[in-house]
Amino acid sequence: MSWSRSYQLQGQPLRYDIEINASETFDPAATVATKTGLAEPLFTAAGLAPGHYFWRAVARSVTNPAHDWQMAFNDHLSLDVT
Repeated sequence: MSWSRSYQLQGQPLRYDIEINASETFDPAATVATKTGLAEPLFTAAGLAPGHYFWRAVARSVTNPAHDWQMAFNDHLSLDVT
């Protein structure tokens, strides 16, 4: 999976968090995989069972990740694994 790179207006470096979930509403009990601190907008989801999943990414500032973050413009995208 890949997505468009985000930009921080003050030029601070960003990291990305990604979540893959079996529920379109991102029910915590249906979380299949998560990865935090990705330096590039790219993630390989290995070992997923066949099925229909949803994924979303969050961009976070490296200097203040709890405060300076942004959810992707596309709230979530679907992913089919065969």
